[in-house]
Amino acid sequence: MRKFLFRKIYVFIVVLLLLFGINSSTASSLWNLSYDSYSYTRISEWTSYDPAINIHDDNYTENIVYFYNITQGETSLIFRTNDWQNVLRFVHCETPECYEAVLNAFGYDNVTDTLELDLRYSDYEEILAFYIGGRNPYYGLYCTLPFDLLEFITMMNTWMGLYGCFLPVLSNMCNFTYNITQYELRYEEFSLEHKTSFRHNRKKLEGDSFEIEFKRNLHNESYSENKVILKMMNQGLLCYFEFRTKLFDEYHDKIYEIKDTTFSFSLNSGYEDFAVVTPFEVLIVSMIILSISHLYKKSSEKKRMY
Repeated sequence: MRKFLFRKIYVFIVVLLLLFGINSSTASSLWNLSYDSYSYTRISEWTSYDPAINIHDDNYTENIVYFYNITQGETSLIFRTNDWQNVLRFVHCETPECYEAVLNAFGYDNVTDTLELDLRYSDYEEILAFYIGGRNPYYGLYCTLPFDLLEFITMMNTWMGLYGCFLPVLSNMCNFTYNITQYELRYEEFSLEHKTSFRHNRKKLEGDSFEIEFKRNLHNESYSENKVILKMMNQGLLCYFEFRTKLFDEYHDKIYEIKDTTFSFSLNSGYEDFAVVTPFEVLIVSMIILSISHLYKKSSEKKRMY
């Protein structure tokens, strides 16, 4: 009896220590990620039309972006990625040696063809940015917190989805704000739909889902029609981002659609554990189980008869 009591006390202490360890590790970081690696599918496609020569052209590219060795610090998130060419888009070098120096600064590894990124949240400046040594954001690119929705989307588009995949959701400042009145003054035909749940690959998830449409006047008779879809989980993980732009221009007193560009960035896995099961889905599954059970029972009865 005494041994049994000691065992129960021992198990209870171990559980408490584990819980304390989990809570401590969670509390020591502003991020709330469940895995140390993720992958996204990036798709870029465009179709163009030149009314002067009546020629269409199109292009489609698809690639997988990997994030791994993710380390969650108190106010920083460090990880490796194969998306180094996207990072180098902001560099203006005149020699190969210059590009090589930048890659070395990011800890480039030619065996894995990856570099290391340091995503930090600054309490003092209240910004979220990639850093490359020193105290300044990489090429001055950053977002202030709380996130202005359009500012955040601009950064997402600028970084082709790389920025905004992982948000420090355990910070009180990490939320989205938007001012419809200001947006309507900036753009024409502006509309915004915000939901607190969404579906990704047929899985229902809880988080922020934004769908935005707006028209932007450019010059003379030129204008663009734009559509943005952004889906972020409550855990601070990006599920889906899409930015589509249709560009219209005048030629010989007629308006033509001269370009249609779509960019998307979609999470491949790491969200399934957070899927929400709806009552309707429970009902369907229950009906299927009952049907199978009924058929199995009838089959068993026939076998016994013969």
